[in-house]
Amino acid sequence: MAEKNGLDLELQAVENIPRDTLVALLRRKDKELKAQQLKIEKLEERYVKVVRFNKILTEDRQSFQRFCHELLPECDGAFEEAAAQETAADLQELLRQLAEWRRHGNAAHEDRKVFQQFLDLIFPNDEAIAGLFARPSMGEGAFDLLQTKWMKLEDLHNQSISSINAMAHDQALAQQEDLYAAQRAQLEAEKKIQALQDELAGMAREKAQVLKQKLDGKSTDFVQDLQVASISKDPREQRALEEEKAAAERREREAWQSLDRQREATAGFD
Repeated sequence: MAEKNGLDLELQAVENIPRDTLVALLRRKDKELKAQQLKIEKLEERYVKVVRFNKILTEDRQSFQRFCHELLPECDGAFEEAAAQETAADLQELLRQLAEWRRHGNAAHEDRKVFQQFLDLIFPNDEAIAGLFARPSMGEGAFDLLQTKWMKLEDLHNQSISSINAMAHDQALAQQEDLYAAQRAQLEAEKKIQALQDELAGMAREKAQVLKQKLDGKSTDFVQDLQVASISKDPREQRALEEEKAAAERREREAWQSLDRQREATAGFD
C-alpha cells in the first residue's frame, strides 16, 4: 500500500514537471548513462587485460620456478617462503645460490684442466685422449678407454722392468766372475809371496851359517860381496811380488764396488 502511494506521488510529481524540462532531464540522464557505459566497457577491457597478464605472469613464474629448480635444486625454499608470505621471492638468496653454483662449476672446470694435463703427461700426443676432452662431456666409455690404455702402459712398464732386471742379473754374474778371478789372482799372488818369503828366509839362514863358518877365514871383502848380492837381489823380487799383490787387491776391490752398485740398481728397479 505504501509502495503504491509512493508511486502515485512520483507520477504526480512527473505530471507536474513541464514537458520540455522532462525531455531535457531524460536526455541528460541518457548521456550520463552512455558515459557510464563507456567507462564500464573500458574497465572491462582493462580487467580482461589484467586477468590475461596475471595468467601469463603466473605461467611465467611457474616456468621460472621450474628453471630455478633445475639450475638450483635448493631454491624451492625461497619460493615457498615467498608464497607463504604473499611476497616476491628473495632475489638476493637466488643470486647467492647462483654464485655458489658458479663457484662449483669453475672449480670443476679447473679440475678438468688439471686432469687433462695429468693425462697428457702419462699419454703424450694421444689422439684418443685429446678426443675425450674435445667434447663437453667425456661420456660413458671414457673410463673403459682410460682403463685399457693404463693396462697397456702397465704391461709395457712391467716388460721394461723385466728386461732391465735380466740385464742387471747378467751384469751381476759377469761382475761376480770378475770378482772370483780377482780373488783367485790374489790367492795365487799371496802363495807366491809366501813361497818367496820362505825361500828368502832359507837363503838368509844359509848365508848366516856360511858367514858364521867362514867368518874367521874370509876377508871382509867377501862378506860385503855376499851382503850386497843378497840385498840387491831380494828387494826387487819382493817389490815385484808386493806390486802384483796390490794390483790383485785393487782388482778385487773394484769388482766388489761394481757388484755393490749393480745390486743397488737392481734393488731400485724391484
